[in-house]
This record gives sequence, C-alpha cells and structure tokens, in this order.
Amino acid sequence: NIPKLLPQSFEEASETKYQGGHFWTPITPIQGSNLHAGSHANGGLVTPSHAAPWNSPGIFRTLLSSLNDETAALYLKASAIPSYFFWGLQFLRNSTPARYYRTIERNSRLAHYSLGVLNDLTKELDLRFDGERRGTIMFYRNQSAFDRVKRINEYVANSGVHVAQCSAEDLVRLEPALGDIEDKLCGGFYYPGDQHGDAYLYCRALADKLTSNGVDFRFGQSVTGFETSGRRVTGIVTDRERFDTDAVVLATGFWSAMLGRQLRLRLPIKPVKGYSITYDISSVNIRPAIPVVDDELHIGLTPLGDRIRFVGTAEFSGYSPDINPKRIESLRRAALATYPGMASIVNDAEPITIWCNHRPMTPDCLPLVGQTGLENVYLNTGHGYLGWTTASGTSRAVADLIVGRDTSLALDDYNISRF
Repeated sequence: NIPKLLPQSFEEASETKYQGGHFWTPITPIQGSNLHAGSHANGGLVTPSHAAPWNSPGIFRTLLSSLNDETAALYLKASAIPSYFFWGLQFLRNSTPARYYRTIERNSRLAHYSLGVLNDLTKELDLRFDGERRGTIMFYRNQSAFDRVKRINEYVANSGVHVAQCSAEDLVRLEPALGDIEDKLCGGFYYPGDQHGDAYLYCRALADKLTSNGVDFRFGQSVTGFETSGRRVTGIVTDRERFDTDAVVLATGFWSAMLGRQLRLRLPIKPVKGYSITYDISSVNIRPAIPVVDDELHIGLTPLGDRIRFVGTAEFSGYSPDINPKRIESLRRAALATYPGMASIVNDAEPITIWCNHRPMTPDCLPLVGQTGLENVYLNTGHGYLGWTTASGTSRAVADLIVGRDTSLALDDYNISRF
C-alpha cells in the first residue's frame, strides 16, 4: 500500500542502471515510493573502519530485547517478523564468530578498494561535495562495551584499517567539541583513514559530469516488465516506454528483491530503516570537525560544513516509508547526550531535514555484486549500511565485467551464488 509518487528530477532519484548505452534511473521498480533517494540525507560516511557486520555474536538477544521497543537502537517491530522470518534465520546463522570475522575481512577488502576508486574518481572529475579526510571517532561510555570492541578492532586492524586506541583525553584533543562529555567517556578509537562528505552533493556533482559527457538519465518511470530471449534480457518495459538492452544492472536498493522476481532471481535483500536529522550550526562557537559514532546507540554525528547531521538506528519494520516520531526523538536525545552545548539549536531551531530511508540488507551484511544466471544481467545492490563506502568499488567492478576488462576486485565472495 505504498503510494506511487514518481520523481521528476535528480533530487528525488534513486539508484542507477546501465542499459543499452544509457544510464537510466527508475525510482519505482514495482509499486513506487514517496521516499527520497538513499543519498538525500544519509550519514555521509566513507568508513572502511566500519567493516564489522551488525549481526555480531549475541545479536539474537539484542533483537529480542528490542521487540516493540520503539526507542531501542536496533528495533524489531513484532508485526514485521513474518516478512523477515526466513531472511532472519540466515541473518542469525551468519552471526557465529567464524562468519562474523570472515565478513569483517571481506567488507574491509571491498571498502579499501572502493575508497581508492572513489578518490581517483573525485580527483579525475573534480567533484565537490563538502568532502573531508579527517577520519572518524568511535567512543564508548561503557567499559565492558569498550573492552569488547578492543578485541574486534584487533581483527579490523589486521584487515588493513589504521586503528588508534584513545583515552577520553585523547578523544577531546582530537575533537574539542566532545569536551562537555569527557568525564562520561571511558575511551574510544580513532580511524584516520575514514572520510566523510555530503552524499547528495556527490551524486549531484557526478550526475552533472555524466550528463555533460552524454549520459542520458530517465526519471519518473516505473519498470513494469522485462523481455527475454533464452538467457538474455532483450528489453525493459516501463510505464512510459520500452528500452532495448545490451546489459542490465539491477541496482535498485531495497526494491531489488521485488524487481528481481520478475527475472526469477531470488535476492535475499530486506529493508532496514534508518533516520536522520540535519541542523544549521553556523552560529555554534565550537563546531565539530570530525564525525563521531556512538557505537552503543548506533548513531553517527557528521559535520557537513555549516550543518551537522545526526543519523542512525536500525529499524526492522518492513517497507513502510513512515517517519516514526519516537525514533526521531531518540536520535535527538542521543545527539544531545553527545553535544549538550548544542541544546539551544536542537531544542529550539527548526531542522533543515527530518528524513528516513531503507538500507538494502543481505543476511551476511555483504553486497550482491556480479553476473547472475542471465547472461547480460548484473547485480550491484544490497550494500546495507556501507552504501557509499563500498559503492564506487562495486560499480567499477561491474563496469569492468560488462566491457570485458579484468576486474581488480575478486567478486566470488560477493556473488549471488553464495546463497
């Protein structure tokens, strides 16, 4: 029962497909959605450091404790359990220690490759998107949680991520805006290789460059079907026109599973909703410069020039596009607990945006990338909570496959054949 509100411009566009010499962007592959694109107001983080998957050992207890608790960082809505049931069994199956650490290695490998591709592309095309290379901070108020993550970060470091363990004093030296809560912190970690920026501005800048080089974007269309011949897709039909296809990339985020059914593809992707609030902080004296993450509450606080964005939480509630006020309030309170000096802004000022969207999650928290059983259909979807971090790398790899180049990234670990 999702309303069909089609985007008419890039501001409302979602993911991109390549087909028949064109880049074509349908926001509404099945029924339509009134959500903005996943880039519109997301966390803006490019973080190889966040390679650890959400389904860590013990996640089952965490989800049970969150059942119908709308203020929990990870929230499982009871009425949505049937729609997640079989996917959820796989999600839990991948939470064993061995699989958990294996996913860290695979996410880290992909993230490092993708970061290099992103930086090369940014330099080559001179993209401007409030990008910064200041690293990120992850902090803890609870000693036992801090000690647990110390052990995980040893593995993250072995996967190639530069990790600096920090005392509370170290954290405040790195980010003076944390000074108000120094006495509440037991420590944290600094990841100097991470980056951040405005993903929406990045997509706008990239789209402008592509358009000037002859790329044809099509907005405001819904896919209604595919035409096939043998093992090839020969055409895509929308509610407005038909396209001949040389190659098709299925990159429609959390809608990919529903659209894939038309091609008899069983894609284990489910939506996991996240929220954000953005404020103008041009009047704040000590403005944060480094993104910080409260790992225990699953929120990030990202400075974007004269703005700051509070983003996070994970809500297993199906495809609903509704913004839950209780989730927003929890996010706002968590932000105030980190930056109490911004109370006058957060309590009194009108936010620039209040936003939600769905992360396309797979049961093992790795994307689906590469060729399918159909000869000319490729997957580039399921990036979950590491969307911008890994998207450049997977997109380069898929482009290499389409044109017959050797890929610099081995795709076996990210192929649909693992399910």
